[in-house]
Amino acid sequence: MTEALAFGPFRLQVARRELLAHGVPVTLGQRAFEILLMLVNRHGQLVTKDELMAEVWPGVVVEENNIQVHISAVRKVLATAGDGERYLLTVAGRGYRFVAPVKRESAAELKTAPAPGSDQSTAVPAAFDAAANNLPQLTSLIGREADLADITARLGSHRLVTLTGSGGVGKTRLAIEAGRSLLDRYPDGVWLAELAPLNDSQLVTSIIGEVLGVSLSAPSGAIETLASALKNKQLLLIVDNCEHVIAEAARVAEALMRNCPRLSILASSRERLAIAGESVVRVPSLPAPEAAGTLTAARAGDGRIDLPAA
Repeated sequence: MTEALAFGPFRLQVARRELLAHGVPVTLGQRAFEILLMLVNRHGQLVTKDELMAEVWPGVVVEENNIQVHISAVRKVLATAGDGERYLLTVAGRGYRFVAPVKRESAAELKTAPAPGSDQSTAVPAAFDAAANNLPQLTSLIGREADLADITARLGSHRLVTLTGSGGVGKTRLAIEAGRSLLDRYPDGVWLAELAPLNDSQLVTSIIGEVLGVSLSAPSGAIETLASALKNKQLLLIVDNCEHVIAEAARVAEALMRNCPRLSILASSRERLAIAGESVVRVPSLPAPEAAGTLTAARAGDGRIDLPAA
């Protein structure tokens, strides 16, 4: 009987419903895990969207963009391996194909595999550090030191900080770097919820729940269920690319801020959420090197907007 499916640095523990990378558990939502498991089980074969929906959402009518959202989550996890391997191909209009070699491992083989605590664990990349987070591993941030200092300082005095600015200015990059620099501040982790793939604003709560491992069985009451699960958690939630679902993102953020006193939110959007307690950081375009003087924290703070708390 197959106990695990191994590919690249990853191992899917079938019975335990767990994904490991270099022997270290990786955070992946339940439905994203089911999709990955189905694709890996049928590696080399085309898995249609209809087949995925029937397997992952049996007996439930769901929108096709639900699959796209979870496929995006799977791709991000696989990309953090940093090994250059190509795992998942999209077959336009039809479905997906897992193309990396897969080895099926039995229980006996797993018993002889190195334990996560062995010497090999020193090779674990930073993306799979023991700290609780799902932040992607990125290259060093250069030229944004003042902006980063401003954001981290704001999060010290505000529970909701929103980065605004035009598309492509670097809001996502700054948010991720700020979250990584603050891992020690949040015992329950720093978690990134990517909203860019969404076509339906009603999925905002579902994506956040998926990222945080909170099961939301029905749309009605989903925000209340999420808030209840996070009520005593001290964590930082990064909600990225809110502009196209701004009203719903603001509604969810407001509910979490009201009901979860130890939770903080760092949002990125082309416009502010406009809710009580929000501190807004306008992210400027990265300037060209200046002949005299450099960007200062004071200049970076010129775009400060603080809304009074409720």
